[in-house]
Amino acid sequence: MLKWSQAMWSNCRSLKPEFDGGWRSLISSVARALLFAVALLVFSNLASAAMPDPPSLLAGRQLRIVQVMQIAFDAGFDDEEKLTAVTSVAVAESELYTHARNWHPEKGYRPANQLITVKGPPRVWHNGGQMHSDRGLWQIASYWHSYYPDPIVDDPVQAARIAFVLSGGGTDFTAWTSFINGRAQKHFNRQHNGWPAVRPLVRRFLAAQATLRQQSRLLNQ
Repeated sequence: MLKWSQAMWSNCRSLKPEFDGGWRSLISSVARALLFAVALLVFSNLASAAMPDPPSLLAGRQLRIVQVMQIAFDAGFDDEEKLTAVTSVAVAESELYTHARNWHPEKGYRPANQLITVKGPPRVWHNGGQMHSDRGLWQIASYWHSYYPDPIVDDPVQAARIAFVLSGGGTDFTAWTSFINGRAQKHFNRQHNGWPAVRPLVRRFLAAQATLRQQSRLLNQ
């Protein structure tokens, strides 16, 4: 039994270099594959960073400020602060174009089966899918809010209702980059970038609404 055990040990020792060599070869192959994958990822990121984003697209109709105020008011933005904020966000985000698009290559591409209402340039397409974008008057993101299809967000009335939901009933506009970085607030109280100050227009609009309500009550008495 002892001799047999010694013989088996001898055989195992003789196989050990081959066993170690196989593992070393496997580990080396895996390491090379990982290095290649990392290099490919870095190259892709550098290529994306080097390529400028496609320019924003101002499509559809450009509404007037008073039109947007009326749409937003009907959606529930019914006081001065809410209406000033939501109108200013629309000015800053889309310049009041109903089908505006701001492309986001860093977010990738939408599924090929999604309904697209604004075709955009060829460079925003890949394998039948369109690049993710912010859409409509209030730039509702296709990446974060894909459950709102293009025909909905490009309809000003329905887009205003979505904005009311996303803003918590007009109390929180931090879902919009233009509000976070202060671009929207620049439109609140003074002329900016060719646009009139929004708040005085809102006050005039709300005063007119109050007059209409009063007249309606008198007529119904």
